[in-house]
Amino acid sequence: MTFLEGMEKAINLLLQKMKHLTVLSIPPIPRLAATNESEHLKALNSYNVIIRGLVTQNMASMKFIDLVPLFLGKNGIRMELYKKDQLHFSDEGLEVLVQTLHSALAMKCCQSNDNPMN
Repeated sequence: MTFLEGMEKAINLLLQKMKHLTVLSIPPIPRLAATNESEHLKALNSYNVIIRGLVTQNMASMKFIDLVPLFLGKNGIRMELYKKDQLHFSDEGLEVLVQTLHSALAMKCCQSNDNPMN
């Protein structure tokens, strides 16, 4: 099974059980970018294009959140958002992620009939 086939299968399975699905892009991973950041970002972009395409096919029930711009600065990967292991998010990185998800999910909730405040 290819990556694309696996993703399609997973999405179809999830959409059978869920009304809405939010899919996140794969953020930069400094440890993988250590030897060649531009190649890492190029490969990352390829995966994220595939993921975004799958979401586009199911726009009525899916939302795509692109994390890449949040974790990149003008000089490359924002290392302060990662722990020393260059794999996991630091507290600051987690805060960026949580704020982004909170905003995106609150917006989705308020735009639909799923708003618990109604």
